[in-house]
Formats: sequence, C-alpha cells, structure tokens
Amino acid sequence: MLEGINSKLHNFSLAVKEQLVFNKMIESEITHLASILSATNHEQIKVISTREGKVTRDPPYPEGARRP
Repeated sequence: MLEGINSKLHNFSLAVKEQLVFNKMIESEITHLASILSATNHEQIKVISTREGKVTRDPPYPEGARRP
C-alpha cells in the first residue's frame, strides 16, 4: 500500500517538475516577444496570425480618422 502511494507521489512530483520547466519556457518566450514588441514601431504592426495560420489585417482607416 505504501509503495503505491510512494509511486503516485513520485509521478505527481515529476508532473509538477515538468510543468515548472514548461512554465519557465513560456515565460522566456513571452519576455522575448515583449522585448521585440517594445522595440517595434506600434504603427507598423498590422498582421495577426491565428492558431490555424489564417492571417487578419486591419481595415484601412478613412482619411483623417484617428487610430486607436
């Protein structure tokens, strides 16, 4: 019985460690993307890729319209 509990705790511990590694990887990627974004002229950002790979574009603004 104790071996079963020990095995489950060990598996849970491994899963938590794997999640921590994944979280650190995501944090690094977000930090990297944020640094790129802060160095980019925000007026030039117009294209967004969705998860499916489709691309969206901002519609053209009328002459003299204020951009958000």
